[in-house]
Amino acid sequence: MTAKPGTDNIRDPTVVELINRIVRLGIKVRAYNLGIDIQQNEVNIPNLEVCDSIYSAVISADRIILLTNWPDFRQTNWYLIRELVSSNYLVVIDKRNYLDQSVTEPAKFIYKHL
Repeated sequence: MTAKPGTDNIRDPTVVELINRIVRLGIKVRAYNLGIDIQQNEVNIPNLEVCDSIYSAVISADRIILLTNWPDFRQTNWYLIRELVSSNYLVVIDKRNYLDQSVTEPAKFIYKHL
């Protein structure tokens, strides 16, 4: 969610607008971000649940959207995430084109760049 790694600035208008559009469609959004306090929701997005780990954010998820290129996401255990998501159609959408397909593909995720 942050504008760039190592910051706590979540005012990136494209990120906020994307989340708002998804919420307006009636889709529940669970977010994880390394740079913000999990109690903080300074952009005031209704129905946004901020989680304390990527793993808690993806429990029962249908899709995963990666919006920030934090280095930690490259070390994520994608096999564990595969076990936590609810969908058989496992898709990771990467806004920053940060991950390499070789990171998610072995865990049987479909990897898409925005």
